[in-house]
Amino acid sequence: MKAERRGHQLRALCPFHQDSRPSLNIYPPEKGGAPAHFHCFSCGAHGNAIDLVKEVNGYDFSASVDWLARNFGIQPAHGDSQSRERQVQKVSALDFALRQFEVGHDAAGFRNWCSSRGFDHDLLKEKGLRLVGAPVLVPALQKLPIGERIELLDGLLELGLIRRLRPSAFVAQLKLKLGEQYQDYFRDGRVVIPVYGSDRQGSKIVGFAGRLVADSLDGAAAKYMLTPGFKKSNYLFNAESAFPKIVEELKDGQPSTLYLVEGFLDALRLEARGQKAVALMGTSLGEGQFQQLAALVSASPSKATSLTIAIFLDNDPAGFDGSDRLARDLLGLIGTDLRWIGAPWRNLPEIGKDPDSCLLGVNDTAGAKIWLNTYELPAEGILVAGSVGGKDSSVIQDGSWTELPPIARERALHRAAVAIRKFTGKRSLDITFDRLSGLDSIWAEELLRVLRGGGAMTTPKREVEVIFKGYMKGLPSRET
Repeated sequence: MKAERRGHQLRALCPFHQDSRPSLNIYPPEKGGAPAHFHCFSCGAHGNAIDLVKEVNGYDFSASVDWLARNFGIQPAHGDSQSRERQVQKVSALDFALRQFEVGHDAAGFRNWCSSRGFDHDLLKEKGLRLVGAPVLVPALQKLPIGERIELLDGLLELGLIRRLRPSAFVAQLKLKLGEQYQDYFRDGRVVIPVYGSDRQGSKIVGFAGRLVADSLDGAAAKYMLTPGFKKSNYLFNAESAFPKIVEELKDGQPSTLYLVEGFLDALRLEARGQKAVALMGTSLGEGQFQQLAALVSASPSKATSLTIAIFLDNDPAGFDGSDRLARDLLGLIGTDLRWIGAPWRNLPEIGKDPDSCLLGVNDTAGAKIWLNTYELPAEGILVAGSVGGKDSSVIQDGSWTELPPIARERALHRAAVAIRKFTGKRSLDITFDRLSGLDSIWAEELLRVLRGGGAMTTPKREVEVIFKGYMKGLPSRET
């Protein structure tokens, strides 16, 4: 950018509009007065040195500060002042985005989408979900005065809600054609889902997901998109709703259950059925997510195990593998009873592919609890099923389990026992013993025997009953 001096100020071609003669004035700082700044009397562009570098070079806030430091030998301000300025930009940009999502919300389309998926429209709207059928942010920015636009652009870029299309080398003379430089991140018809995090000041939005309204037939468009830079491994979706309810129940001396699911709609389906649930936004538990669960457990007012964490991932091989990892991650978490919603989906494919579809036909809280209890198993069952190559709970059901060769069962039980001892760590195995002894199932009896130091293959009472029933079915009828 070339500038010519005129008196105490510099003048240059304005990069904020199609300028043919220098109309951008650059003013030096005044003693005891205004700081250094620029102003264009033609298009109204106004700002400080950082704003100018951002627009001319196409940098964000941090890169602009670094560029000024390198080129002018200025020591950049570190710490609170710079951090506060960036935070203010993000907050202003977030408020702007939420207003535009509200203005651009397709209310009729949203109602239809909720109805087609069996969701209550008011619940999802209260959760902050909005259907944005077309770009709303960049068009709204285009209508703003240039000064306001500059203030918001960097914050929206940092939030990941818009993205730059052109490299900085092409930016200089395109300032009035914003649509050629930037585009909305959610621009192809999506339900926008806010994700909240918590700090000492309370809950705040830390990222967004966009769920495609009409699933792409060719798979070209991703069903879900997360805003760039959002670190999902640090957050649990819906924790701001589920955690306070759990803490309140525990304080009242009531047992409480938290369901860990994969997806956004899984968590919302469970909440709609009166349950407390959070979504991992995937199949793995991040360190930040684990710390949130640990903090929830530590908030329990009683040392007695009154909090149950139930793993309920999708009914597919990836979901089972994720459940196995979760069990290993959480077995050592003191103060919880770890469970698994182990639906035998290979034997019952019609049961549903995920928590959302499994509970779609359940109409109320009582019905949901009955369904969940039907398939609830000790979390140790995941390790046993995985040790014999299973991908769901069907392999440890009594009929299937007793059909396995004794050597395969013995090997699986010992592998599971080793894993349980390893991941339980210094924690007492009493809670594991309680879980297993409370289940009327052959694999649980055998695993309990192995963990207590005995052999697995002494035929338990339950297996005798199963074998006897099978024998009786095979006898010829007296009438023949």
